[in-house]
Amino acid sequence: MTESSKTLIFVLLAAVAGIGAMVGRPPQTSVPPSSQIGKPLFKDFQDPYEAKSLEIVEFDEELGQAESFKVAQKQGRWVIPSHEDYPADAEDNLKDAATVLVDLKVIDVASDGRQDHELYGVVEPNAEELELGDRGVGKLVVMKDGKGNELADLIIGKSVRDKESQRFVRVPGSDRVYVVEVDPEKLSTNFESWIEDDLLDLNGFDIQQMQLRDYSVQAGISPTGQLTLEYDPRLDMTVQWNGDDFKWELEELLEFRGGEMQTTAALESEEIDKSPLDGMKSALDDLKIVDVRRKPVGLREDLKADKGFLNEREGIQSLFDKGFYPFRDPDGDEELDIKSSDGEVLVRTKDGVEYTLRFGQIAGVDQGDEESTLNRYVMVNASLHGPSFPRPDFEQLPEDSEPQAEDAEEVTAEEASAEEADDAEAEEAEEVTAEEADDAEAEEAEEVTAEEADDAEAEEAEEVTAEEADDAEAEEASDEEADDAEAEEADAKVAEGDGEADIDDERERILKENQRKLDEYKEKRQKGEDRVQELNDRFADWYYVISEDVYKKIHLSRADVLKAKEVDENERVDLESFRDLEAEGLKQAEES
Repeated sequence: MTESSKTLIFVLLAAVAGIGAMVGRPPQTSVPPSSQIGKPLFKDFQDPYEAKSLEIVEFDEELGQAESFKVAQKQGRWVIPSHEDYPADAEDNLKDAATVLVDLKVIDVASDGRQDHELYGVVEPNAEELELGDRGVGKLVVMKDGKGNELADLIIGKSVRDKESQRFVRVPGSDRVYVVEVDPEKLSTNFESWIEDDLLDLNGFDIQQMQLRDYSVQAGISPTGQLTLEYDPRLDMTVQWNGDDFKWELEELLEFRGGEMQTTAALESEEIDKSPLDGMKSALDDLKIVDVRRKPVGLREDLKADKGFLNEREGIQSLFDKGFYPFRDPDGDEELDIKSSDGEVLVRTKDGVEYTLRFGQIAGVDQGDEESTLNRYVMVNASLHGPSFPRPDFEQLPEDSEPQAEDAEEVTAEEASAEEADDAEAEEAEEVTAEEADDAEAEEAEEVTAEEADDAEAEEAEEVTAEEADDAEAEEASDEEADDAEAEEADAKVAEGDGEADIDDERERILKENQRKLDEYKEKRQKGEDRVQELNDRFADWYYVISEDVYKKIHLSRADVLKAKEVDENERVDLESFRDLEAEGLKQAEES
């Protein structure tokens, strides 16, 4: 081979090698890297309130699967589609998340090579392409507006060495790897971060009563292949908070004996253990939602169902899977009551709201950063506690004053008529007597002799004078009595009027006070009903998942609530002295 031939071959080989290198090199972006430094990565995304949905996808390298979390606004409500549209407390959270991507500026360009994606941790978390064992997978964040248009999408990778606030990132569809300053903690996929996680939304100081229903339900199969439910009741205990003495008191204790629940009492040697009950109250106050599942259609807010619900196979299966079982309600042949695998707790607050928590089966394991924890299903509903709303104690009204006044006037009129009749008869009698007296005097005067006429006339004149004086005195006395009677009658009428006025005033006062009590009663009850409805609107559609550790603080047994009384040291000494004397007496008896 000639030298020129060798040279041509080397040139051809070099050309081929050059072409191969060009083909294997990642495509160059049309924008020089230097021109992007200091510029926004998403220049058209300026207003965080434009974001109406957020989706975050992460890859679990240990399980080899991608998990998606999404929050979006639907029909004016924020919901979490990845959790069956559970209501989200998302507007502020989404604004904070959107702010992370708004005006996100490029600090540097790390690479344009696809082969570096795993190195920088910006491999796209695509469930269809990834497998168990894949490494370097980043967190995908996608934000859209109300019309479904993408505002920003970004794969967030590893942090830059010695610069924890900076991260390697990549826009899907491009190989270029940027360096930006971003805080991925604000882009949480933690369900609790996007909801109101306080399950009961109550204040522990408002708890007045707690009722512990300790029972269990086990599902099984009969020898004939039929499904069976074994209900095992054990205890029903109610404790009441005494706010005056700052202690719990045993209100009621029922235990299952002889095939039925029977009212019993704590032993003389037992007393309430305050510490577990205080811990239970605190756990109820701070009961957190870990996760949710949608309940089957057909259950009412009070967690009862019509008999036809038994034909809903999917609904029944959903209940059984989570540890809830339909039982026929003994108080209603057409209704089903839901019992739970691990008992119930009823909590009553001072505003008359009663929460019922039914505890189901284990809901799985929560993989935390340091250790795994068990969770449990619970169903919750609220109701109005009737005894918390006693009817007001109304004051009795006095007897009606108006009919009494009319009766009094009638009686007075009758009495007045009778008095007038008596007066008329008296006057008539006086007139008759006077006439008879005149006739007698006339006859007597005729019999008087002429001789005695002068004396008789003189005497008669004296008698007449005396009679006239008596009549004048009598008339004066009668006038005085009449005046006194009129004064007394006037005083009686004034007094009668004042009495009627006093009764009317008292009547008006009582009516106003009774109306105030009734309005206060109605307002309190309406407030309780509104609160119950608000809570059930939230609880009605969901199974909740709570921590098993918290469940154990709430689901107490008899042994947790009642403890042996502590013996006073003086009593202990007396008991020991008695036992010493008893032993000494026995010893002397043996010796004798």
